[in-house]
Amino acid sequence: MKKQITLVVLIMVAALILTATANAQSKQSFKVDIPFHFEVGGKGFEAGKYKIERFNPENPWMLILQRVGGKEKKILLTVRMESKSLAEGRHISFVKYNNKYLLSEVWMGGTVEGFQVALVRQRVEKLQMAENKLSKAVVAALPEK
Repeated sequence: MKKQITLVVLIMVAALILTATANAQSKQSFKVDIPFHFEVGGKGFEAGKYKIERFNPENPWMLILQRVGGKEKKILLTVRMESKSLAEGRHISFVKYNNKYLLSEVWMGGTVEGFQVALVRQRVEKLQMAENKLSKAVVAALPEK
């Protein structure tokens, strides 16, 4: 009887661990449908569906952008940023300059923490110093299935 109780307890603990791991991993990625051509680190990407995920949970500032169903991918080096309030949902932001969209921010949602693409940050700062007019575009994550 003791062995059966121990076995049931071990199975329950294992199930809880697996559920927690699956939930943590699902929060590490999301998909977006980007309706326009955009650039990341000087590389152009066509409009379409993309998955954004953490490269390694232990290095949250490294993200991967990959076209859904394709081989096109880019590793994003980011800088942690913080909002004064919780990000309402998972989304990405672009800076628009001279009809070019530059991926600039990634927000995982439900937290005050976001990530700014490192190279874009420097470029935007230079453009702002040169008093260029910049605008922003936001693309929300697709609903999870």
